[in-house]
Amino acid sequence: MAFALSAPLSEEYAKKLQVSQQLIEQYLSVGTTVAWGRMLPSLTDMHEIYMETYELTQERFRFGHRALIVKAWLPVTTGELYHLPVNKERQIAQALSKGNAERFWKSYAQPWSSCGKCPILNVKSN
Repeated sequence: MAFALSAPLSEEYAKKLQVSQQLIEQYLSVGTTVAWGRMLPSLTDMHEIYMETYELTQERFRFGHRALIVKAWLPVTTGELYHLPVNKERQIAQALSKGNAERFWKSYAQPWSSCGKCPILNVKSN
């Protein structure tokens, strides 16, 4: 479900959105994630703003479901895609083929820990 609202960024409005999330969960038993993009300059920009905000909803995989995701509060990123280093791919493949779970998890965890601050759409694995 999506609602298109055009409201200036404020802590007060963010708190109202969080209260709305709690009430929806309390009365409808549905958890919601709120993504707050940028202000709508004009109605002709509605589709573009909607798509940007929809992309923000993917951040729920990083922040968790039932999150309040505000574009203006996210750290600025370079927009570059993250690629898993080839040597890490090899280490992971070798650990899997040899059944070495400890080495697998160690090799797997190292590169992904550096992705913690990347937007979910900037992370790519071959």
